[in-house]
Amino acid sequence: MVSSIFFVIALLTGWSIVSIQGGLKLSGIMISRQDYTYRALDACRQCHEQVYNFLNSSFEDALKQMELGSTLETPMPTYYTAGLHAETQSQVRNTLRIYRNALDDFGLSSISISYNGGKDCLVMLVIYLAAIYDNYLKSGKNISKINSVYINNEETFREQDAFLKESVAAYGLDFVPLKSGMKEGFTEYLDKNPEIKAIIVGIRRIDPYGAHMNVRQHTDNGWPDFVRLSPVLEWNTSEIWYFLRATGTSYCSLYNKGYTSLGGVNTTIPNPLLRREDGTYLPAYMLQHDNGERLGRVTDRKSGQPDRREGKL
Repeated sequence: MVSSIFFVIALLTGWSIVSIQGGLKLSGIMISRQDYTYRALDACRQCHEQVYNFLNSSFEDALKQMELGSTLETPMPTYYTAGLHAETQSQVRNTLRIYRNALDDFGLSSISISYNGGKDCLVMLVIYLAAIYDNYLKSGKNISKINSVYINNEETFREQDAFLKESVAAYGLDFVPLKSGMKEGFTEYLDKNPEIKAIIVGIRRIDPYGAHMNVRQHTDNGWPDFVRLSPVLEWNTSEIWYFLRATGTSYCSLYNKGYTSLGGVNTTIPNPLLRREDGTYLPAYMLQHDNGERLGRVTDRKSGQPDRREGKL
């Protein structure tokens, strides 16, 4: 609990958490390595339990979990079917395999996860921590730290910032926030952390540049040298939301207000496909199809003009 508070303080004050021998130094405060290791290990254990409970669940079990965990007066999406349940379980197993192979090839200390608190990053983080715990059970080696980086140069929503701070603490991440463009940010991060050889990113097929990506791919075209791991590349939006809700995973409150793809304050609006007649919005998980997900991304918030093609609910 103590380390959770310090992680939040770090983000609120803008201080980075710096590893030093024997512990972590934060604005003059020492966090013991033992306390940090416990926090990370406990987060991994909880995610492992979540993930494997889901993998062993039936469709009916998942629906009960969603009903118990929901605080919204919204009907269950009609596209929730036993088929979607099985497809999502298959996606989870595949993502676990990707992580196991990466952990075998690179080792935990040479992997970092690019985490911004968004729904796609959240799915890949929860499953990543479950895979780390699998590795811990197999090897018996302590989890020294879970490397994480956040690179952003846009003005962010207050709700997004709040959830990021809370989740970084809850998941026990060794978190480095950088105010920068992506290429410059990764360059700075790798210069300061040369042991990092692979970075987990939350790109999916529908994202810009996602159509031609591979699950494991070396950077090129002037980018700093590392291996991109894209464990949710083949997931679709219905599977993302089904997993989060079926596992009872907390997520940013903006998604309950009709936002389906979070960018900066000036380039993100609630998704028009989710607008009700009274002007309020359905939650993001009511959107079934990928081709409507990015309609909440706009070239300019004032104009409200989408920067993506039309989609369907």
